[in-house]
Amino acid sequence: MIRKLSLLLLSSLALSGAALAQIVNVPFTGNTSWDGWQLDNFNYGNNNWNVYKGYYGGYPGTNAWNTSWNNSAPSSLGSAGHAAQLYKVANGASGGGPYIGGESLYFGAGAVEANSLGGTIGIRPVNMLSGVRTIGFQIDIGEASGYDLFSGPTLFVTSGGSTVELDANFTFLISQVYTGTFTPPGEPEQDLYRNTYYFQWSVDATINSFEIQFSAVPHAQVYEVRLDQTDTVYNYSVVPEPSTWALLLTSGAAGVFALRRRRTVQA
Repeated sequence: MIRKLSLLLLSSLALSGAALAQIVNVPFTGNTSWDGWQLDNFNYGNNNWNVYKGYYGGYPGTNAWNTSWNNSAPSSLGSAGHAAQLYKVANGASGGGPYIGGESLYFGAGAVEANSLGGTIGIRPVNMLSGVRTIGFQIDIGEASGYDLFSGPTLFVTSGGSTVELDANFTFLISQVYTGTFTPPGEPEQDLYRNTYYFQWSVDATINSFEIQFSAVPHAQVYEVRLDQTDTVYNYSVVPEPSTWALLLTSGAAGVFALRRRRTVQA
């Protein structure tokens, strides 16, 4: 289970939401590579969204993606020689599914239970880093009715002719930004957030191929994702945990942090 935490800074210095709601650079060492998808302003090469909007379906998201890149969205950001694909694995459970609109990767659906399956997305490298041992993954996702991820992310690794599923060695919330409120039936008004999560896997084996899959709830929106690879094995998270980020952002200013439990995400 991923427990969502609200990080509240009580300080004389105000932290802006824009400063916190960001995918971060991952300080991997050794041979590294990274791929990124800026889905709130998706483009590839010199073309804008208008060129691609017909390729990835539309509301409610059940249509197949139809592109010349193996029916996927190619990474539009990354290191030299980057090449990775983001694709639809499956639609949701109630007549909807994920599609790329002009402002996000949106998990469309009709009137459904809030914390249910809205669809599944996969990410796979085309140019996998030679000798990769540690993989980092970030996702910037907006909640729907107080939930965001339904399950995963899960790493699928093929090594020596067999494929295994691995949960992340390290998982935490990098940032959480308030976006508004919603009122569940029969309950008081509650806050909504846009959350940025970091996941990291280390694999002590030869990796022949891998991909990451995650599922989100109906009406969740993914704004950005990033995939990092390195041939170095880490037994610790290379990205600082949330309290460390806040201290860095305030340049050491005194602050008090309150951790408030949010709704849990089904694993």
